[in-house]
Amino acid sequence: MARFARVPHAKFEVTNRLGPTLKAVEPGGNRECLLVAFLDDNGESVITGKFGRLGGFEIDNADASDLAVTIRFIDANGNHWLRSPDSVKLAK
Repeated sequence: MARFARVPHAKFEVTNRLGPTLKAVEPGGNRECLLVAFLDDNGESVITGKFGRLGGFEIDNADASDLAVTIRFIDANGNHWLRSPDSVKLAK
């Protein structure tokens, strides 16, 4: 579950593409990250910006502090976990 504070009704979608996304989780020691896009009712991104000189997308209307995200996952032992940027706990 993810929520973008500046546009709370936007739908979220996990994506692997570059562009108008916010980094949700970056596990320690791992270069992989989870990218989340927030879309309006027409499927267009509510996060705006432009591609910079070096090819990276520069967001002009959002920051990681605008993001609330909780990831549910299952470990190898079948335990269900909830992970947010500031906690990891077993799901009930």
